[in-house]
Amino acid sequence: MKASQSFDSMISQVNSANVGVSMFYDSVTGKMTLNRTETGNFNGAEYTDPDNPGDSEIITKGSFIQDQLNFSNATETGGNDAHFTINGLSTTRSSNSFTISGVTFNLKQTFSAEDVTVNISNDSNTVFENIKGFVEKYNELIGGIQDRLQEDRYKDYRPLTDKQREEMSDKQQELWEEKSKSGLLRRDSTLSSALNDMRRDFYTPVNNGEIPSAMQQLASIGISTTANYLEGGKLEINESKLKKAIEENPEAVEKLFKNDGTGYGQQGILDRLTDTANKVMDTIKTKAGNTFQTENQYTMGRQLDDLKDRISSFEKRLVQVEDRYWRQFTAMEKAIQRANQQSMYLMQQFGGGM
Repeated sequence: MKASQSFDSMISQVNSANVGVSMFYDSVTGKMTLNRTETGNFNGAEYTDPDNPGDSEIITKGSFIQDQLNFSNATETGGNDAHFTINGLSTTRSSNSFTISGVTFNLKQTFSAEDVTVNISNDSNTVFENIKGFVEKYNELIGGIQDRLQEDRYKDYRPLTDKQREEMSDKQQELWEEKSKSGLLRRDSTLSSALNDMRRDFYTPVNNGEIPSAMQQLASIGISTTANYLEGGKLEINESKLKKAIEENPEAVEKLFKNDGTGYGQQGILDRLTDTANKVMDTIKTKAGNTFQTENQYTMGRQLDDLKDRISSFEKRLVQVEDRYWRQFTAMEKAIQRANQQSMYLMQQFGGGM
C-alpha cells in the first residue's frame, strides 16, 4: 500500500486481486473485516503460523496490517464444513454446493436428524433448450454453406497485380478483393456432398434395438425440415411434440442423438454428423493440405507445383525464342550492312566508268 493510497482504494485493490480473501470496512463501527472467499473449516496445522502457534484460518503479518489496521487484536470467527450422511455414509464438504454421482446438491439450511428423501428427475426444460440450441447452430451452418454454394461469381474481378494495388486505396483494394473472392465455392462438390450427407444423417432411422420404432427418426419427436426447399434442408421444431417426447421417454431421445453403434444405422445422429464432419475435413486436407504438409502431399499443392514447372518451362522457351530472334535480327543487320556495302561499291564502279 502506498502512503497516499486511501482505505477505499486499498480495499478495492485487495478485493480485485484474487488472493482468496476479501476486505470490508464499516465506517459506523470503524472496524475492518477480512474474510476467506472459500467456505469451510480451514483451521489446521497446515495453516498454523510457526511464529504464533494456534490454529488460524487467516494469518496476518506486518506492522501496517497488525498495528495500523489493528488485526493483532482481531477476533476470528472460523468457518465450518458441511456435515451430512448420504446413503448411510457420513461425510463432509467445505462447500454447501457439491456433486456426488453426477447429482449436484445445494445445502440451504441445517435440518434435524430425520431422513431426507431426494427425488431425482430429468431436467426436461434444459434438455429441450439444448436440442433447440443445437438445431439453431445447425441451421446457421446450413445457411452459411448454402450462401457459399449460391454466391455470385464476378469473373471480371481478377486478382490484383502489384501495379494495380499501387494505384488503388486500401478501401478500393478491399472492395475489389471481396468481389474477386466471391463465388470461389459456388457449386463446390465437397460442400454439396457434405450437405447431402448431413441430410442423410438426419433422415436415416436410428435402429439400435433400444429405441421404440415410433421414435427412431427426428420427425417422430417433432424435428423436421422446413417446407421451403430453397433453404437447403434447415430444421424446424414442433415444440409441444418435442417436449412431450422428452417427458415421456428421455432415454430414447438421448439415444436418438447420441448412441455408439457398430453400423451407420445404429449410430446416433450426433455420431453420424461427427463422422461426416471428419470425412469432409479429411477431403479438404487431401485437397488443400494443412500447415504440416509439403506441397507435394496434397492435390492443390501438386497442382501448384505443376503450374510452377509449366511457368518455368515457358520462361525458358521465352528466353530461347528471344535469343533466336536476336540472332536472326543480328544476322539480318549484318546482311543489310553487307548489301549496303556492295551497293555502294557498285555505285562507285558505275560512277567511275561514266
